[in-house]
Formats: sequence, structure tokens, C-alpha cells
Amino acid sequence: YRTSRFEVGEQLYGSIGIERSDSQARVDQMLKNFTFFGAPAALFCFVDRQMNQPQWSDLGMFLQTFMLLAQEEGIDTCAQESWSLRQKMVSEFVEADSDLMLFCGMAIGYRDVSSPLNNYKTNRRSLESLYKFIEKLWKNAKCTVQTPYGDTYKELGKKARMPYKEVGVIMPVSYTHLTLP
Repeated sequence: YRTSRFEVGEQLYGSIGIERSDSQARVDQMLKNFTFFGAPAALFCFVDRQMNQPQWSDLGMFLQTFMLLAQEEGIDTCAQESWSLRQKMVSEFVEADSDLMLFCGMAIGYRDVSSPLNNYKTNRRSLESLYKFIEKLWKNAKCTVQTPYGDTYKELGKKARMPYKEVGVIMPVSYTHLTLP
């Protein structure tokens, strides 16, 4: 991930003519995060401190949905994890409860279509280089975990007329339910 992060950074800064050796220009550009890049509106997203990675994932999916709905209305957004570095300052400013943790900020407005920052494209890696796909064929599995409906996942897959491997490719034993379409 480090290599990709550096490549994207070089592409981003390079699109506006900032060389890697120009550390002051890079810092100045990075600090624009904390003005929401001049956006007319913004939001801060908090999560309860007792939540962990599964809920962070849920929050990420919520934010993506928000961003897609905004785009559908012609409004641009930019999620900014950089705000999490200013946890104390932002929490005090918005008077957030102490049991809340700042997850990110988000700039909301209309992008400048003439800006190279809004037009550069990152290099894409192949899926195979980014992800490891694990496929467990359920027909060979000894599935004895019961669903709330009294069925095993294998039986549930048969009822739904789905191959076992599509019922759950990676299904932790701790899960006790499965929602099918």
C-alpha cells in the first residue's frame, strides 16, 4: 500500500506542478484539507468510541452512499480522513460528546472542472495484484452451523437454489444468520 500511496501522491502533486523535492509546496497543498479546499459546505462524521473495524466499514459504506446521492444531485464531495488528525480541536469546536471519535471530514460543493487536481487519473493496478480471492466450495464443507430458521447454510442455499459457494464464500462461524435476495 505504501508504494501505491506514494505513486498517487506524486501523480496528484505532479498534476499541479509540485515536485517531490518541494516540501513547502507539498505542505501548503496538504493544509488546504483544513479549509475543505474552499468548499461552501462541509460535515464532520463521528463514530462512537466503543465501535471498531466492522462499524468503521459500515460508516464507510454510509459515506460512500451519501457521496453517490450527492453526485446524483450534481453536488461534489471529498471525504477527508486528514481531519482525524485534528480530533481534539474539532471535537471541542463542535462540542461533541467525549464518547464520540472523529472519523473524517467531508467537503461538499462543486468541483472546479478546470483544475488539474479534479481531472488527473491514477494508475490502476490489476485486481489480482490487490486482492487475494479465496473460494471455498461449500459442497465439500461440513456445514453444521444452524441459522435462526433452523436450517444449515447448505440447506438454506438449496432452498434459495444457489450453489453453495455463492451462499457464503467466507462465512465466519460466529455469524448466525444470512440474508438472501
